[in-house]
Formats: sequence, C-alpha cells, structure tokens
Amino acid sequence: MKRNLYKTIAIVMVLALALPLGVSVQAAAQLAPGDPVSFTILHTNDFHGQLEYNPAISTSNPDAARVANVINNIRTAKEGLGQDVLLFDAGDEMQGSLLSNINHGTPVIDYYNLIGYDAATFGNHEFDWGQATLTDRVVQADYPYVAANITVKVGGSCDGWTPATLTNGTDDYPIQPYTIFNVGPVDNQIQVAVIGVGSVETPYITIASATEGLCFKDPAESISHYYPNMIADGADFIVVLSHNGWTDGGYGYGFPVYGDQTLAARLNTANTPVNIIIGGHSHTDVTAAVKVGNTYIAQAHYNGRKVGEFDVVYNPTTHAATVTWIRNVVTNALPEYAPVAALVATYATDPDYVALISQEIGWTQVDLLRDYNGNDMMDAFIQDAVYGDLNTDTELANDVDMVFNNAGGIRTDICAASPCVSGLLAAPFKLTYGAMFNILPFGNATAVGEMKGAYIRELLNQSATLFKGAISAAGIKFKYYRYSDALPGPQPWAWGAYDIEVYDKTAADWLPLDLNKTYKVATNEFLAPAGQDGYLPFKYMTNITYWGDMLDNVNRYVAAHYPETAPYMGPNGDGTLDDRLIREGTDAGGPIVPISILHHNDSHGRLLQAGSTVGYTNLVTAIKQERAHNPDYTLLLNAGDAIQGDSMMYFFKSAGLGYSADGTALAPELQINPLIKAFNSMGYSAMTLGNHEFNFGTQIFSTLSQANFPLLQANVSDTGAYGLDLVPIRPFTRVALGPKAIQVAILGIGNHRIPNYELPSNIPGLTFYNPIDTAADLAPGLASTSEVLIALTHIGFTSNPANIEVDNNVDTVLANTVNDIDVIVGGHSHTAPEGSFLDKPYAFLPTTLVAPDGDAVMVTQANRYNTYLGEVILGLRLKETDSVNAYDVVSSTGRSIAITTSGYPEDAATKTLLQPYVDLLAAYNNTVIGNTITPIVTDPDAFIAETNGANLQADAAVWKLNKALATQGITVDFHLSGAMTNKNIAGTATPATPYQLKISDMFSAMPYENSLVVFSLNGPQIKTLLERAYRNYFYYKYVPSYGGYSHYTTCMIDTDSAGEITYKDTYPKLPNGNNVKSLVVNGDPIDFTDATKFYNVSTVNYLAAGSCNNNNAGVTLWPLNQIIADTQYYVRDAVAEYIQSSDTADPINPMVEGRLVFLLMNNYSFLPQLMK
Repeated sequence: MKRNLYKTIAIVMVLALALPLGVSVQAAAQLAPGDPVSFTILHTNDFHGQLEYNPAISTSNPDAARVANVINNIRTAKEGLGQDVLLFDAGDEMQGSLLSNINHGTPVIDYYNLIGYDAATFGNHEFDWGQATLTDRVVQADYPYVAANITVKVGGSCDGWTPATLTNGTDDYPIQPYTIFNVGPVDNQIQVAVIGVGSVETPYITIASATEGLCFKDPAESISHYYPNMIADGADFIVVLSHNGWTDGGYGYGFPVYGDQTLAARLNTANTPVNIIIGGHSHTDVTAAVKVGNTYIAQAHYNGRKVGEFDVVYNPTTHAATVTWIRNVVTNALPEYAPVAALVATYATDPDYVALISQEIGWTQVDLLRDYNGNDMMDAFIQDAVYGDLNTDTELANDVDMVFNNAGGIRTDICAASPCVSGLLAAPFKLTYGAMFNILPFGNATAVGEMKGAYIRELLNQSATLFKGAISAAGIKFKYYRYSDALPGPQPWAWGAYDIEVYDKTAADWLPLDLNKTYKVATNEFLAPAGQDGYLPFKYMTNITYWGDMLDNVNRYVAAHYPETAPYMGPNGDGTLDDRLIREGTDAGGPIVPISILHHNDSHGRLLQAGSTVGYTNLVTAIKQERAHNPDYTLLLNAGDAIQGDSMMYFFKSAGLGYSADGTALAPELQINPLIKAFNSMGYSAMTLGNHEFNFGTQIFSTLSQANFPLLQANVSDTGAYGLDLVPIRPFTRVALGPKAIQVAILGIGNHRIPNYELPSNIPGLTFYNPIDTAADLAPGLASTSEVLIALTHIGFTSNPANIEVDNNVDTVLANTVNDIDVIVGGHSHTAPEGSFLDKPYAFLPTTLVAPDGDAVMVTQANRYNTYLGEVILGLRLKETDSVNAYDVVSSTGRSIAITTSGYPEDAATKTLLQPYVDLLAAYNNTVIGNTITPIVTDPDAFIAETNGANLQADAAVWKLNKALATQGITVDFHLSGAMTNKNIAGTATPATPYQLKISDMFSAMPYENSLVVFSLNGPQIKTLLERAYRNYFYYKYVPSYGGYSHYTTCMIDTDSAGEITYKDTYPKLPNGNNVKSLVVNGDPIDFTDATKFYNVSTVNYLAAGSCNNNNAGVTLWPLNQIIADTQYYVRDAVAEYIQSSDTADPINPMVEGRLVFLLMNNYSFLPQLMK
C-alpha cells in the first residue's frame, strides 16, 4: 500500500564488492564469521531550507513534512524486517528559503534532529552566514558533521592535516573527518565508516571572512589520508558524503574541480577505494546509481524532491556486498509526517516572524523580473536603490559613483501574478519585508571602496563573458559583445565591454570612463575585496568601508521613495528599461570584429610531455583548439627564450649545421632545430628574440634563418660581425588579417641586458639599446599605418621595487610611457597570470594599464615552460568617419589557459614530427657516465653554504680547463663559482647501492649553458669578488626577500679542492667590505693586498658578465680585459667528462670538505681561529 503513495524506480546492481586485501585482512581479524548483514542508507542533498510548500516559487518542491513521510515510511518498513537504517545528508541543508534564512537555519536543524539524521557534510552554502552562525547550527545538531578536507590554514599554508575547529566565541566545534556506525544484530555487527568532503570551491563562492583560516583540500587526497585510520578503527564498509558535484568542472573558477565519478576513479587508483559515494552540489537528478570500479555513486536531486536509498547486504565472512539503489520521488500528493508538519508550523506561525515578513516596505507598478544575462527591471530596482540610499543620506563618506552586484546575488523575481510581464501594471502591488528578503537573502554588507577606471573596465570585460551572468549596475552604463560556439575549449571565445560611461553627479551628465581616475564604488562584501564569482578586478578595490546589510540600504530607499501613491515604475518612470546595459550581437556574431592573439614565452625547449609535466605538444593542442574559433583573425606569437633550456635544445643546437652536439651527422630531414621545425608547422605570426637565443654564439644563431616566421628585435644593431641580417632579424613585421585585411603591426623589443649575461666574445658586433626609447621612436609611425599595434617583448613584466638593482625598462613602464600601443605581450620574467609568481600589486593577467594619452594598454605574459597559453581578445569596430585605418580597437581583454596533461593531451601530428629527434636524444640522455655512492646535493644549502654538488662542479671545471688549455700553457690555480642551479640528483645513492649517473642527470643539475672563463687576477681583485660573494651570503641568509638582490646558487661562490675560503660572519652588522678573512690555495694564503702577483682564476660567463650581483651600477666586477681564456666549454660537459675520465674514481663520492668556512663573530668560540 505504502508504495502506491510515491513513485519508486528501482535500479538493482549486484556485485561482490570487495575492498583491497589489506582491508579485508584487517577486518577479518576483528569479525567472527557470521550471517550477511542487511542495512539501508537513505540520503538527501541540497535541501536548501525547503521547509514549506510554496507554489508561488515552485510547484515541484515538496515541503519537509512530505520528505519526512517518505523517510519515515522506508525506515519503518526496514526496521520491521530487523534492518538498521542510516540517514545522511550531503550538504547545503539550510540556506535557500525565507523561513530558514530569516532564522539562520535553526528550523532546518530542528527538522533534521526530529527525523533522525545520523551524519551530514558541509555544503558551500553552510558557510553563507559565517563561521559563528554555522557553529551555532552544528552545535544545535544531534548528529555529527564530517569533513576530512576542511583543515586549519597555518601561516597561509594548507600543507597540514589539522582538522578545523569552528567557533562562535563561546562554543567550539571540532570538525570530525569521519565517524563510524555499528549496524546489524548485536552479535553480528559490522562497522560503516562515513567520511565527508566539502566543496573545494567554497572559498570562492562565499564571502572571504566565512572561510578565513580554513583550507578546503583535495577530496581524494583527504579520503586517502584518513583511509588507514578508518581501517584501523574497524571500518568494513566506507561511505563518502561529497559536496563536489556529479561531473567534473565545478563552477569554472579556473582551477581543476572534479566530480564524484572522478573522485571514485582517483580513490581506486590510489588503492583506497570506497563502497558508496553520496553526492550533492550539482542538483543532479540521477535515474540510476553509477558504478566506477566497485564504487556506487548517487545523488538525490535537490530541495527534497528525491530521497536516495541504498539497500546493502554485506557478508562479514567474504567481505562482499550486494548493493541496490532506489530513487524515491517525493511529490506534494503525499501525506505529511505530522510531527514535522507541526514543527514547521511552529516557526511559520510565530507572531514575530509573521509580523516581520508582512511588514510593508514599498510599492511597485512593474513586475521585478530578472534577466540573468542582461538588462532587467529587478537589477535596475535594486542597484538604483543602493545608489540612491548611499548618495542621499547624510553621510558623505559613503557617496559613490557607481554600484555593482552579481546576478547570482539577486535570488528571485517579485511579480504581481504569474507569469511575470513587462511594462506598467494596471495597479501597484505591495512589497513586503518577506518579499524583499527573498531578493537579497544572504545578509551581505554593502562595501564601499575605491577603484581605478582601468580596473572597472576589466570588471565590465569579465561581466561580458556572462560567466556568472551580467553584472548589474547603477551610475554606469556600457555595451558589450559575447561570441560563443559549440567547439571545444573555454567559452565564450570572444568578448569585451566598450562605450563605457559614468554618470557625473556634479555635471549631471554621462562622461566617458577615465581609466586613470579613482572612482568610489559600492558592491556587496561577497564580491569585494575577494573577487568572488569570477569578478577578480574587485581584488583591486581599496580603502573599503562597510555600511550594513545591503537589504537595509534597499529597504530604506524603497520605503522613502515608493509609497502606494507613487510606486516604482522602472528607471525611466514609464515601465521601460534604460540603456545601462546593452548587448550588441548574439553568440553567433555581431558588429564587433574580434582579433585573437595567442601567445606563450620562455618555453626553454620542453617540446614533449614528460610524465605529468606538460610539453609544447600539449600546448599545440590548446593552440589548435583556440585558433579554430577565429581562424581568419588569430595571431600566434612567441616572446622569446625558446631554443635553450633542456637536453634536446642542447643536443640539437647545431642541427641546422648538419650535426648534433656530440658530432653525430644528422639525416637531411633532421638538419633543422626541432623547436624551429615544430614552430614552422604551427604558423607563427612572429617571435621576439630572448636573451637565451644568444647563448650559443654566432654560428648556432645563424641557423635561426630556418624559421619560416618573422624574428624580431628592434633595439639591437650589428656591425656585421654577428650576422643579424643574414637570419634576418627585423625590427617589426606587419600582418593583414582576414577578409577585412585588418592591419596589425608587431614591434619586437628584446632584452637590453644581454651584455650583462653574455661576454663580449659571444656577442661580437652587437649593440643593445634602451627598449623604452626604441619603442617610443617606432610606435607613432607604426600606429599611423596600422589598426592594431602589438609590442612583443622580452624585457620582463614589471620592476621589483624591493630589488637593489631596479630596472625600469619593463613592460609595465613601457605601457605607461609610450602611446599608440594596444597590447604588450611579454616574456623573460616568467611571470604567471596568477598566484605567487605574479608580481604585486597585480592580481591577475592580462591587466589593463594606461598610456600617457589615457588609452588602454593590455599587458600580459604566460609564465614559462608551456604551462599557459595566453589569449588576448581585441574588439574592433568599423569607424563612422573616413580614415586611413578603417577600424578602431574599442575593447581589449583576455585570459590565460592553464595547460595540463589531462586537459590538453599531446598533439599527435607534432609528436610524430618530433619523434625522430626523440629517438636520437634518448640514446644520448641514457648514456651512462659513471656512478655515485652519495646523493649530489645543491638544494637548499647552496645559496648559503658549501655543498658537494657545487664542489663537484668546481673540481670538474678546473680538471677540464687544465686538460684543454695545456697546449696554451695555461694552468688554472683555482675556481670561483657557485652551483649552476639548486637541483639535487642521485637521491637514492648509497655505498651499498650506487646510483648510475646519466647525461640526463647532468641536464637536471646544470640546465644552463654556463661556459668557463679564465681570468688573470691579483689579490685585491680576488678580495673584491669574495666580498661580493659574502654580501650575497649575508642577504640570502638573514634578510627577507634577500634584500632585493638576485638570488641564485651560482652567486654563492664556492671553490675547487685546492682552496679554502674563510668569511667573518658579523651578523647582525651589515657587510662592510672586510668580511673575507682568507683564501688559502694549496696551503698558501692569497695576499689580498698584493696587486703585483696574479693568479689564473676560472669562473663561468654568467658571473664574469656581472650577473649574480657581481656588478656596480651595471659594470661587472670582473675585469674583462684580463680574460686569458674565453672558452665554449660548458660546466655541464665538464662534469660529465670528469666523471667519465679515468682520472676520476668510479664510483664518485663528492663530499663537503670545509672549502667554505663561516666564522660567527657573535660566537666567542671562534676567537682562537681568528687570532691564527
């Protein structure tokens, strides 16, 4: 009979479900053989406070009493069979209805207590009212909330596993990762573990303060972390409560979010499988449980519309389970469960509650209807009310120029009847407090702060994506376009805002947005300053003050201005909408012509995927995908540092000359650099030279002539000795794009500091010029004959004000200094579009800067190593007047697409193209050169101390030079240089199990082409160099951010086995030029005062050129006119040959030998040594 009251769709899946042997063995040790145990798990998710049936909102949402009826009926039937029933919820229980919201979830928890929930996890909406209110609710609950992935943030780090504790100042609630239930007869019980994982997106979709101090860690890692604990606690059957969605993707905040099916797969791969995953967050109405491996996954829709049911039969002897899932549909035709109905009625009829929600606020004669993606009456009503309230009160500090709110913050329509209509109604209708509360239920405060016009422009660009709907506004109006298609890749593929105007209250007129001006802006505290819902430009809001609940702002203004006798009639007063937000065109196209600029930089080779590390082959997949959206109007650019950086680039550096680095003659089809060959296949529009393009000297540089795309650098000249014209290297190039032949000029600006990185012998005939001055000279002429001007640079994103050697010749200064440039695509600084590798105060890339004439300049960079594909989107519009150039750039925006191996598999065609190179390189990389019985270490100590890795490199350098220079009568006395990088190798080496060293290890430890140089130096010159090395040591060890000095292991000078350098560490006193006590070589001290005696001292070109802080005002400390041997012997090759040599014992055993000694002057135990 009871089954007739509601639909039942039963999907039966039977499988002998077994956990891994490690689980079964432990479980078997605790349980005596017994009969199968039958039990039921009921589950809900995303209830959202749906306590009452409200047909005005939805006729599909049942009320709590009817959901309870279904639960009670199933529980009664199962318990009548002697079976235990567990009831779980997968999050988002409370927020979403008037009755629950006004009471901050209290009646929902009372309902959950009454019906007997056994456990729940947290949804993102549990945090909407802040941690204090959430603490009130979980303390109120009679059941535990479990969440393994919510931990304490310590010092800004989420590395630890300390479970979080919620607090309201009085009560503390430690969050349990999991809990365990005993089910079955007393003499034959099994243990069911329930572990929770909350939404990893919670910090991005709630106000920042709501998750302050909390980490939301990876769900699979969190479950796997606690897996051994659950097994040790006796778990036989494991259930996950997950609030991460049914499928991958999440809300699209730009970081990977995976759903429950992927969660199951990851747990299986980690050998920590679970039996059941009960999901939430995505409101998915599944008709059948899905099985991934041996894990069943289900979700129960939302708002109580379904109750999921897992019926389980578990065999304690075999540890196998039979699992059946049933989708119980809940409708409003069902009877109510009386105790719950009575409970809800108690809250719903409370006199204070009824009086509050019935309170009259104002009147309207138009339906307040939302349009999530466009201009609408509700948004105009709300934003104008906030704008009016702030600007008409007596408080001047909260006067604003504009108001913004996110579409998702406006939660419902308010209409006189259903369906809602546009235009004036026949009569006004009342707006009650309850109705207004439903519009703005979150309790977000109104935040007032300052934003530059450039950042407001970026905000409106973000709105144009419609990622989270169109932003609603007052005091500002704009147009936008958005184009999307059905092709793979992020959507939209083109977008932008333009014709932006701000209402000037003094002038009583609309004026163009001034990108340099600072405006007063109001929004809700969810958006600023955290930049939630994808509105990242709000991160730039400063001087923020808060002015109470935004609902109070709106109610106050509505009550004062819209009585029954003068109701709200829309922004124009006649039932029509104004022009504050206009979309031109559709997804399919419109009047704006978009140009897509795809770009990357600093790939340093890395052509192929290596394990989970992406290669150029992955990037190509993204390039092809993005180009397909806009094939006629897409540019592909590279900002330099491409042909140097890994073993493939080194081995095939001379491919264009017909042979590899080891002298092997190459087949004709391989007589081209593999990177150039790959780039040629992709149709680049231009590449600017990076400093590393000059590493290999003139002969290798000449092979760049094999590129079929323009190579650019305007700020360099050549006497002819180097051969720039033979490649050729051009200052700029022009491209006519698409059927409309839009004229694009690309200006190449290279690195002017190359003389600080390379010795004169490696760059003969070249002169490098100031990049800003060069751009200023060329930009006006290029712009006058082009519709778009792009500066493709390799000078670095921005200057670091903390750096001692500040160089202001960078992209941000270029943008602020030179007119006429539309876009700057940069490289060199490896600047990431977000995160710790992005220089403050910038919050994300691309960013909008402002030229001297007030025009926008889009500036961007794409990190390094093919990890991002940068994308700049320019919107062009046909000019209304005749001109040399027919189109204007009216909008510019962009994004950075993170490249992952899973999201962008290797491009098959490019991989095939490169395979012959890969085959040859594999033999080279796998060449065994010797063995070591100790790990070779440079990280982290090589910045401030002697390491065996640096020692090995120094010894090999002297050995190589003395062998190679013997015929010239040059013998090196000692070596001065630090480790080539902070990369450890041979970590498993022991005397019992030597590590076999290969060429590939040499590239890991020494990735750069650091060549060896020999100087003839006297004592005072040597002391000067060592004093600079001590200064590096001091700032690296004791000063935050290293005092602004460049920070590399190469800068901490070590020496070879002949030497011992002793320093006086006078901390906390600053270096004073007298911190080098001695340098002893072969037992003899160097006389630092004797300028007449000279020593043959080897180092690397990087130091010799003045890098590593080895310069004064850009002039190197190493006297270049005293070079006696400028070789092209690389340290990497020297080490490999040294290890291979019969002169060297095999296995090697490099040690820390006391070559660097630091006497701590504040420690008197060193006084006897100082007196020697």
